[in-house]
Amino acid sequence: MALSASIQRWTGLPWSQQGPALMVGVGHGATHWVAATFYLLLPWIKETLQISYTNAGILVAVFHLASFLANFASGALTDITGKRVLIQSGSLTLGALALGGTSLAWSVIPLALMIAINAIPITEATLWQCMPWVPTLVIRLPP
Repeated sequence: MALSASIQRWTGLPWSQQGPALMVGVGHGATHWVAATFYLLLPWIKETLQISYTNAGILVAVFHLASFLANFASGALTDITGKRVLIQSGSLTLGALALGGTSLAWSVIPLALMIAINAIPITEATLWQCMPWVPTLVIRLPP
């Protein structure tokens, strides 16, 4: 059986109407890829910038602190504006730009800034992970 036929049987929608779910899946995967990339590159970042293990740990703390702080504003932003797709697209664009900026960082301070910006789009409960995409799919897909 063809993949598209299986997907149509599972979801009740033809392949041509799977766009929103596909985009949410790709975007969700991209957020995890960005975080994983940071952790995988951390040993090379430490070696290239010749920083200590303490400073490398501080970069990880910056990542999680920025994510934690972004949770406060992003939930309200999503609920008040209702512009879920715009917020999702903007968060992925912001993450991509920050990931590119990370590759250009020449010292710890600019790197920490890019890592903090990079953590904002993938906040666990708001900008991408839970809140915006659930209503987006519920509105567009059948029960």
